[in-house]
Amino acid sequence: MAAAMKRVIKKPAAKKKKPAAKAVDLRKERKALYTARAGKPTIVDAGTTQIIAVDGEGHPSQSTPSFEDAIRAVYYIAFGMKFGRKKAGQGPDFAVPNVEAMWWVKGNQPMTAATSFADWRWTAFIAVPDFLQKSDLAAARKAASKEAPPLAKKVALRRLKEGKSVQLLHVGPYDQEGPTVEKIHAFAAANGLKVRGRHHEIYLSDPAKTAPEKLKTILRFGVK
Repeated sequence: MAAAMKRVIKKPAAKKKKPAAKAVDLRKERKALYTARAGKPTIVDAGTTQIIAVDGEGHPSQSTPSFEDAIRAVYYIAFGMKFGRKKAGQGPDFAVPNVEAMWWVKGNQPMTAATSFADWRWTAFIAVPDFLQKSDLAAARKAASKEAPPLAKKVALRRLKEGKSVQLLHVGPYDQEGPTVEKIHAFAAANGLKVRGRHHEIYLSDPAKTAPEKLKTILRFGVK
């Protein structure tokens, strides 16, 4: 009897859990913009990117505001937007990419070795998915705690238009990028291109955990 009952009575099928939606990862979706080889410049289409950013001026060691504070602020807001959406039950989730920076000279002129530090201008930023809106930024600012970086309230949501560019991996200290920059210019000229735009850096290494000679930074310049 018991055996017969087992054959007749079936347990309800367990409900299948819906697979969690994958987080949007710009480093994977735009892999060509986050990978480069030392000694081998490449041409890429950087297109247009949505970013959260903070502006400043001067050499990083004596800038106004502090370049390090700007980096902390964009990271803080990026994760604030990420976890704020998650807490509110909004999707999709997204991975926070590497911090980046644009460098130029007062008057929007190209930088040279002779440029005075006082004329340096920069923007520290992080790329974010297009689905993020000003309301997400406002929510992250509003939720900022007392321990938030002072510049968190100044982080802005913008569009960065780069288009056709040449990039190359630099390995070593930031203040020894000169030869890498020269290779980019030489490559552009050899391919009938002219360097334009600002000096773009994508920081692949954490300077607090990496020896200066092992730092990896992608250098990129727009070309036409």
